[in-house]
Amino acid sequence: MAQITVEIKYLDELRSFFRSRPRKVAQELDKAIRSSAILIQRNARMESPVDLGRLRSSIGVRLGKLEAAVGPGVKYGLWVHEGTGIYARNGQGRRTPWTYVDRRGAYRRTRGTRPNPFMERAAESSREPIQREFDRAVKRIVGDS
Repeated sequence: MAQITVEIKYLDELRSFFRSRPRKVAQELDKAIRSSAILIQRNARMESPVDLGRLRSSIGVRLGKLEAAVGPGVKYGLWVHEGTGIYARNGQGRRTPWTYVDRRGAYRRTRGTRPNPFMERAAESSREPIQREFDRAVKRIVGDS
């Protein structure tokens, strides 16, 4: 899915601070990562399609040590994002039509669903605010010397 790369300004200074004050650097970067992940989660929920709301409400944040992952918790979230059948973004979707039974019990024939890259849109709309958040974090680290 989507990935965001952040440019860290003053990287050499940050590296020297990391050697001398690793806890402070880790705390500030962790705050920036956490707030960035929450921003992406909020934007992803706004961008996600809604039928019953399960996909939207399943979008969560998993935080690790100096990392975060944001994404849907329902299995079909990937299919909504990447598309299925002849429309699959990776080109590996099924090439022949198929039939399924919908939730009302009616038989439906399909060739797939078009991708709806809601996570990519959320990441892209979050790019500039995330960059600003990391810039502020670096300034807090360097400014506290």
